[in-house]
Amino acid sequence: RVAVGLLLVMGLVQTALTLGVPSGGDANTHTHWIRMWHEMWQSGILYPRWLAGSFSGYGSPSFYYYPPLVYATTSLIYVVLPGISPTVMFGMVSVLFSLISLVTFQYYLRARGMRHWSSTVAALLYAFAPYRFLDTGVRGALAEHAAFVWIPILLLGIDRMLIEGRSDRRSILLVCLSWAALLFTSISASAVIMLGVVIYVLKVSPHLWSSQMRFLVTSLILGTLLAAIVLVPFAGLGNQIDVTSFKSYSPGFGRSNSPLIDIFTGKNITINLLGVISAAGAAALLLTLWRSKSCVPQHRSFQWIILIVLFVQLPYISVW
Repeated sequence: RVAVGLLLVMGLVQTALTLGVPSGGDANTHTHWIRMWHEMWQSGILYPRWLAGSFSGYGSPSFYYYPPLVYATTSLIYVVLPGISPTVMFGMVSVLFSLISLVTFQYYLRARGMRHWSSTVAALLYAFAPYRFLDTGVRGALAEHAAFVWIPILLLGIDRMLIEGRSDRRSILLVCLSWAALLFTSISASAVIMLGVVIYVLKVSPHLWSSQMRFLVTSLILGTLLAAIVLVPFAGLGNQIDVTSFKSYSPGFGRSNSPLIDIFTGKNITINLLGVISAAGAAALLLTLWRSKSCVPQHRSFQWIILIVLFVQLPYISVW
């Protein structure tokens, strides 16, 4: 109960901060693209590749490379709420994707047999973990933030095939459509998620080329084909990107390039209310999981994975 209360407070604080004016990272780029998509939709172009209003009218080939799902979502919201500014829309869709990811993750856990109360706690942590706020509040990585919506659906389809041995239409559709949705959301996030999927599949499947594995591979191929409208231009024009401009880029946040080291050196650390609430909620949840005998799988490795996940999020608390 303590964990739920703290995580709910953390979620409300994150929601209030996210609905503010976005700043930092790629936030300005995303708000510009939100405005451009809305203008292009108003002109009758439902899938704009070339953004004519970018770079003072010179234009930009942004969506020959970048997936469209997030911006199509904002344009659909504009149909209902036409007077919203792009900055407010950025905050609204950020909160929307957080809430949807909460629902999809709880749905996944319930489908895997976890009780309602326990699945709610885990879903709150999934939706409002410090890294999720880092994505939108610090990095402005809106598409990566949205990609979290589809991961539980993809895992559910994989579990139905490899753990439950089901190769029915529903399992195929879960894998196929969720993988296609990931590619329509963020190609870079999809690549990282696929690495995790490969590791997970190798863990849960004793036979690498069973009939269920063949169904899984086929479903992923079908999902990739569904996303061809995004992938083909990206693959065909990828060699036109000038990668030399990225060589001087520093991946750090704020004043730090190594936030994990900062925790132990005491440098560049800013402790605020959000960080304290996040750490306290995570600690309470971890203590509950360690003492519980019924709400989580009885595998010591599962508890250690949670501990590691919470630990690696500490740098993002320290930076904010």
